[in-house]
Amino acid sequence: MAETDIAGPSNAPSSENVTDGHKAVELKKELLTLVMEVIGDNQEDNDGNKVDHGVGNINKAIQALTALKELNLERKKRKLSSLYDHLDVPVEYRCPISKKLMRDPVVLSTRQTYDRPFIYKWLKDVHQMCPLAREVISHALLTPNHLVQKLIQQWCKANGQLPPPIMDHGEEVVITISDEDRLNGLLQKLLTLSDLKHAVKEIRLLTKSNHSIRPYFSEAADAIPQLLSPLSLFPYLSDHPDLQEDLVTILYNISLHGVNKKILSENPLVIPLLIDSLTWGTISMRANAAAALSVLSSLDKNKVLIGRAGALKPLVDLLVADHDHPSVMSDSTLAIFELCGLAENKKRLVSIGAVRVILQKMKKGRHVERLLYILAMLATHQDVIKELVKLRAVKFLLGIIRWSTSDFIKENCTTIVDLMCSKDGGVLEEVRKEEKTHGSISKLAKQGTESVKMKANSILDQIYGFDLNRIPS
Repeated sequence: MAETDIAGPSNAPSSENVTDGHKAVELKKELLTLVMEVIGDNQEDNDGNKVDHGVGNINKAIQALTALKELNLERKKRKLSSLYDHLDVPVEYRCPISKKLMRDPVVLSTRQTYDRPFIYKWLKDVHQMCPLAREVISHALLTPNHLVQKLIQQWCKANGQLPPPIMDHGEEVVITISDEDRLNGLLQKLLTLSDLKHAVKEIRLLTKSNHSIRPYFSEAADAIPQLLSPLSLFPYLSDHPDLQEDLVTILYNISLHGVNKKILSENPLVIPLLIDSLTWGTISMRANAAAALSVLSSLDKNKVLIGRAGALKPLVDLLVADHDHPSVMSDSTLAIFELCGLAENKKRLVSIGAVRVILQKMKKGRHVERLLYILAMLATHQDVIKELVKLRAVKFLLGIIRWSTSDFIKENCTTIVDLMCSKDGGVLEEVRKEEKTHGSISKLAKQGTESVKMKANSILDQIYGFDLNRIPS
């Protein structure tokens, strides 16, 4: 076998490690010299004059310490990355910049997902340009992508790997000049019809380009009521689609600031406006409305409010719509994912036909992995299991198990099938027939990951009982 085909770490140090080692030694020498000069007493130059090494050398020592810390951090990052290099990581779990498994996936304003430290460095070096969209970003705020994070964790588990640790990547807050006076002036203009639309558009641009202004909406008690004052001036906001889109986009922009999530949800006009905006208008407005609901739903209290307000039906309608627009699909999926973390919302999803819609979308081969993960989350609710049995979903799920090469997909399928078998004798009989023809579950019990084996054996226990000779050789 050729040397490059041998798996596992090499005994010889890489050129990067050698270079880093030399740099570390030089930095330590420099640091030691600087420290000795700083603490040395009564040092003199060649003319006998006392030399003060004070502030200048202290600053140099701090710079050397910082460089040494960054060097050690980079070495740790490379070491951790190499642990996953031998795995066939799905492209959607790789950072588009580093091509490595993401540790801390975050969403940029362009709705693209990256690994936090790499996109942060890119933005510092490339002047606020999205590497995939190739457009100037509206703001530098990085929003955690909890869905992708959980998908990566489950994929690592299915492949017998610990999820990659989140590295400390330093301070990432960009301080910008306050525009509070300008914003306050624009909010005042919302009270006059002549200036209203122009003022709303200006606020949209301001909250998009300068995320440091967003905390103002939680700090000023009347800011959000002022922002929503056009709703009372225009009872039929649908007659002014440009105004509604601007307002919805502002709500999304300011929802990205943590404290605003609670303040926004407590205003009785916000959630109804966002839900209404899911059902009509431009694709960008519907995407922004779904994105805002997704962000707000990260708070458990808001999951209750949004679910009870009726957001799930229009979100599911967006998910199954023919447009298949990437932003709308992503944002509606994320919102449903957040909301179905609450048991009462799972029940609502069944009542509005979400299970049927998800199955239909999957049968078209669209977003199978994400939708299957949501379906597996929903399947812990007994009403969802009843609906899956009613829709005869087991046949479709068994088909996925046969053709899929993804351990992640197989694990979610076996999770759902296991739950279905425990609730319905008809499902057990159908799985038993599958075993006689294809032996799909038996193969998983022998060849799957540890997690998949456990679930496959649970299914076989229900089919055959605890007969040790049940699995055909």
